Amino acid sequence: MQIFLKKLTDNSYLLPLVVVAICIWRIFVAQLPANAGLGWDGVRYYQITADGLESKVIDSYLILRIFPCLFVHVLFKLASIAFTPANVIMGFKIMNTVLIGLSALMVKSVFNHYKLNPVSQVTGFVLVFLNYGVLYFTFYYPVMTDAPAFFLSIALFYFFIKGDLTNVFLVGLIGAFTFPVIFPMAFALLLFSKKEVEFAPVNKLLQYAVGAASAIYSVALGWYLIFVKNEITDFTYTLPINHAMLPVTFGVVALLFFFMPIVLFNKTFFQLHYYRSQLSGDKIFAAIALVFLFAILRFSLVVNVTSEYATLYHQLKVNLFYAFQYPFITVVSHFNYFGCVILLMLLFWKNFSAFISSFGLGVAGSVFVCLFAFSMKPESRALIFFFPWMMILMSLYLGKSNFNKAFYMLIFTLNFITAKLWLFFDYNIEKELLLKDGTFDFPNQWFMMHLGIWMSEYVWLWLCIVVTVSLLLFIFSLYKIEFGKKEILFYKKYEPLTYE
Repeated sequence: MQIFLKKLTDNSYLLPLVVVAICIWRIFVAQLPANAGLGWDGVRYYQITADGLESKVIDSYLILRIFPCLFVHVLFKLASIAFTPANVIMGFKIMNTVLIGLSALMVKSVFNHYKLNPVSQVTGFVLVFLNYGVLYFTFYYPVMTDAPAFFLSIALFYFFIKGDLTNVFLVGLIGAFTFPVIFPMAFALLLFSKKEVEFAPVNKLLQYAVGAASAIYSVALGWYLIFVKNEITDFTYTLPINHAMLPVTFGVVALLFFFMPIVLFNKTFFQLHYYRSQLSGDKIFAAIALVFLFAILRFSLVVNVTSEYATLYHQLKVNLFYAFQYPFITVVSHFNYFGCVILLMLLFWKNFSAFISSFGLGVAGSVFVCLFAFSMKPESRALIFFFPWMMILMSLYLGKSNFNKAFYMLIFTLNFITAKLWLFFDYNIEKELLLKDGTFDFPNQWFMMHLGIWMSEYVWLWLCIVVTVSLLLFIFSLYKIEFGKKEILFYKKYEPLTYE
């Protein structure tokens, strides 16, 4: 097996070709039938693709998502291809395949750069690509901006690792009109481009104080939205908030927020000499130029309709409010959509955070902001701009240690199951499939369960069980557990790799 894995990873193109082959297969697998295969949001993206900047559906929200549509629009115009739904769907599928293939090449280059061993490289490819979000949803619901966001996220990290700030700048600008959170991530990487930072933990008291403030913020905002503003789950067919479980849900959300700031607890980030070594006139000029150029482009595009999605209140609401539907709904949704990387984050968070901080404040700060502002939204596909970083960083982190075979097999098995490439389902809107709580029953639930906030209570319960069992299996694969008279002892089954 070791010889096979070595041959597989020695060639820089074999693993990316495997990913591309799966993508080509997915092109011809049945897709979402709603609206002639365009889906719901896809109808608007189709209209932008067909009409370009003249499209009547462009508002203050969609203007920040237009680049992939305009890209396909220009290609179709040059090739004189008719803008029929079938042609546009195929155009997006081909574009998505190319982008995922390029992403695979960049991921392989990053793994080579850090000299990951064959087992770690294959494990990394499983974490990054073998999941529902990349290989299933991309082709089942193709006319979206998710695959371009996935590609740009990986490209941003890749160019940062390579020290290519010109392309970091360009990716940030394109990202601003594809998945806009990529823009501030690029801004941070431009300012803090040095990627080797020494880690030293900050004072424990400061850690507890900042963690407590983060937890209090989540509880206060959740309380305000639910009990002051009396907000409800107002998207059609979504799972309503279970008020009986709110005490548990508030505790879970507060706990997750308490640990988010750990990624910033590197004493180096609080020292003046760090900023003197990082910041320079060229970097500051590049960052300002990025903002200036974005502003020029954005305000040169006339938008006559203001979307509520672009308001601060809506963003605060939609990215936290739905985390209170049911306890742990965010964690189980991310597991169901992106695979076991979220479980590995929970298990290794303290040391993993220290590892992330070693890439500098640009990476660590971006990770914290994404966690704090966006990660609690159970609609996991909205995190497609962020999870590629976590998957790559987790792959690099795991590559520093030698784990037993059971650990690696568990990663592959869980990601294979959650990717569901073997599962084929059809979606048809039928009112009689609605459950009493307003969510869809099976077979439509096979699709809706992957959109987080639209899962049914039954699916939520089973995902909680699967996540709990999976966490226990990971713990047993990582530690030898002995029960003493007064305490439970955990002995690591893995050890750091040495290169002698």
